[in-house]
Amino acid sequence: MKTDALILPAVRRALNGLSKVSPERAGKIAYGLLAKPRRPSFGKEAEDFLAKANSRSIVSEGKRIAVYNWPGQGPSILMLHGWESSTGRWWPYYETFKDRGFDIHAIDAPAQGASEGTVFSAMAYAAAIGVYVESLEKPPQFWLGHSAGGMASIYYLCRLKGQIRPEKLLIMGVPSEMQNFVDKFCEIVGLNRIVHAGIEREFKQAFGFPFSHLSFSQMAEELEMPGLIIHDEGDDLAPVEGAKLIHQAWENSELMITQGRTHSVLGEDMPGIVADYFV
Repeated sequence: MKTDALILPAVRRALNGLSKVSPERAGKIAYGLLAKPRRPSFGKEAEDFLAKANSRSIVSEGKRIAVYNWPGQGPSILMLHGWESSTGRWWPYYETFKDRGFDIHAIDAPAQGASEGTVFSAMAYAAAIGVYVESLEKPPQFWLGHSAGGMASIYYLCRLKGQIRPEKLLIMGVPSEMQNFVDKFCEIVGLNRIVHAGIEREFKQAFGFPFSHLSFSQMAEELEMPGLIIHDEGDDLAPVEGAKLIHQAWENSELMITQGRTHSVLGEDMPGIVADYFV
C-alpha cells in the first residue's frame, strides 16, 4: 500500500532509534504493531457476501467472536482467514461453494473483522475455533485455513487436542515456524536486532514460551486426517520451504506449489481446486 510505503520509513527510524535508548520500550511498541493488526475492508463484494450469512456471536476467552453460516444441504466447510484479514476475504469462493451445495461456516478471528479484541494470536484464534465447532450439533467436515487460519487449526488439533476433528484439512500459505513470520515482519519494517529481540521478549512475557515453541511443521507430525497444502513459490511472507517441511511431517498430506499467486494464493481457479479436493 502507498500509505505503508510512506509510514514504514518513519516507523523504522523511530523504533531503531528508540532501541539505542530504551530497548524494552522499542520492543514493546514493535510487538504492539505485530499483535494488533489492522482490520481491512474487502470491498462491496465482501459486504454483500457477509450480508447473505446467518451471523451471530460466540464468546471465547471473554471476547465476542463473530461467526457466520451460509446454509447448504451438502458437505460442510469451515473457512478460517489469516492475519490482518477477515471472513470477507472468502467472498470469491462463495458462488463455487454455493453451487456445490456446501454448508459454509466461518469465523472472524479475535481482534479481526467484526470480532472483539485488540490483540491477535494464533492461540486465541485456536481457542475460538474450539468454542465454535464444539458448540455445533454437526461440526464442519472440512476445514480451510489461510496463513494464520491454518496455524490456528493446527494448534487447535495438535496442542489444544481439540475433540472435533475434520475429515480433511486444507491449508494455504502457512509458515512452518512462527519465527519465520516474525523474521519477515522485522525484515519488511526494517527493524534491527535489538528491536527483534524485544518483540520475542514481549511475546514470551505474554504467553510463557518463545516463538520456537510454535513449530507448525513439528505439530504436523500429529495430524492424522488427510490434508492438502497449497503454497506459492513466490510467497513473500511464508517461505515455500516451510510448506515442504510441513508436508514431510504430515504423513497423510499432499503438496501443491503454485506460481504467481504470492501469499494470498489467489486465482479464479482456486475456489474450484479447493471444492474438488473436498468432494
